[in-house]
Amino acid sequence: QATAPPGPPLRLPRDAVTMPCELDAGNGKTFHWDPEDKDLNLMFLLLQEDAEGLQEEDLENLVKLSSSQPLRLVLMSYKTSKDEIQELMSKTEQQLEPLIAALTTPEEQGRARQSFVLVSQPAWHISFDRCWLPSVTHAWSKEATLLEFSSDDFSVSTQPQSIRGDWAKDGDLKDTLRKPLRWAGGLCEEQEMDPSWPAPSTAVSGSIALVARGSCSHYHKARSAQDLGAAAIVIFSYSEQTVAMSCAAPDPCDEVLQIPVLMISRSLGERLLEELFPNVTDAEVPSSVSVTATLRAQRQGPDLVGVLGGGGLWYNSPIGMSRLADELIGMEYRRQLLQRREELSQSG
Repeated sequence: QATAPPGPPLRLPRDAVTMPCELDAGNGKTFHWDPEDKDLNLMFLLLQEDAEGLQEEDLENLVKLSSSQPLRLVLMSYKTSKDEIQELMSKTEQQLEPLIAALTTPEEQGRARQSFVLVSQPAWHISFDRCWLPSVTHAWSKEATLLEFSSDDFSVSTQPQSIRGDWAKDGDLKDTLRKPLRWAGGLCEEQEMDPSWPAPSTAVSGSIALVARGSCSHYHKARSAQDLGAAAIVIFSYSEQTVAMSCAAPDPCDEVLQIPVLMISRSLGERLLEELFPNVTDAEVPSSVSVTATLRAQRQGPDLVGVLGGGGLWYNSPIGMSRLADELIGMEYRRQLLQRREELSQSG
């Protein structure tokens, strides 16, 4: 279990980092960073518990930047199993080697390899007396809802979209909710179903209802699921884009629904249908497979924590990993600006 670090946490962009950091980097190696090192930028890339690594495109951009900028890129994970983290880091190292060979010159390859630090310690278990990082991860952490689906040979997790407003439970649970997943179709009178989807059922009492978006309001679908005895409803979207679901007239939005209402992407929804009904054909009635849905709270720390060479904390970007290269370019620009300002103050 993670414990809160002692002392006042580092909270704000530009907060000065005065403590060093020492971490186990695997294979008997130790990563050490000193706050007096003003010639490079430090960036911790912290993967959430359900993440299985960085995207190939992100790794390519990082390799290119590592050969042209003074960087230390420390990859860590919020997973709690050290074995799982070691497997993840080994996989990342195998991805990095061919990219470094292909995208950098022989003269640049040593610098590029030195830029990457792969840490096998769980991020939540880092001791505060060895590194200042826990101060930031605790200060910037939040509770998030995680939705997991599993069967005998299948497991996937996602962070679902919730509702806007207070017309239903928003998924913030004090206790874990674990129920069988049941396909309920559209739960709208006039909704046309995709012909490739299996026939739905109204036997969703005591389960988490999987429902397709469209034709009628989110409130109508959720109210129908609640009336059928469902413990929660998971609506899959038209596309990969999910939305914060709202309620408006003519729905009676003041009649608050008592079940969690969540949304996932279309591709995940259709994948769940394939898992529930693996033998669906036009010629036969599909038989279903047991899939369990689990809704639980998960503590989430920041994705990025950076320190400017010669400056303070880099801000915790809300865009997460999606524009990582831009973040690092911005850091280097700011580092050079601070360095130039210090040079001018000393000469003046």
